Amino acid sequence: MYEGYSSMQLTFIAYFSAFMGCKHLIITNSSGGGVEGMKCGSLMVSHDHLAWASKCALPAIFNDKRVGKRHPHSSDGHSPYLLNLALETAKEQKVELFNSIYCWTSGPAYETPLETTFLRSFGGGAFGMSTVPEIVAAAQL
Repeated sequence: MYEGYSSMQLTFIAYFSAFMGCKHLIITNSSGGGVEGMKCGSLMVSHDHLAWASKCALPAIFNDKRVGKRHPHSSDGHSPYLLNLALETAKEQKVELFNSIYCWTSGPAYETPLETTFLRSFGGGAFGMSTVPEIVAAAQL
């Protein structure tokens, strides 16, 4: 949304994929790390998110029962199955993988040091301007 795209445009791929039969959606991004020990290029899997963007991630016009619940629980977009699979695979392959919370911010400016400190106090481990609309759409589906 920070680039001017609507929630409909951002979530389209999640809805389209589901209607085409996709059962799992893996969303990746590049974001700022906030977990102690992270360095440039660190990998993190998110078990939850904090929507700090002050925007609704779902398209307002999607009030269709075929799509799913109108008011989904956003955390349902984070699959325990995929989370465990990623953690187990990383351990087997001896790849360092952090497990934390992704914080969605509105952008287009980066967060201030005070904002990242605040978000870390709520468990935030990565900070970025994307990804949550797709996660919430997946939760709805």
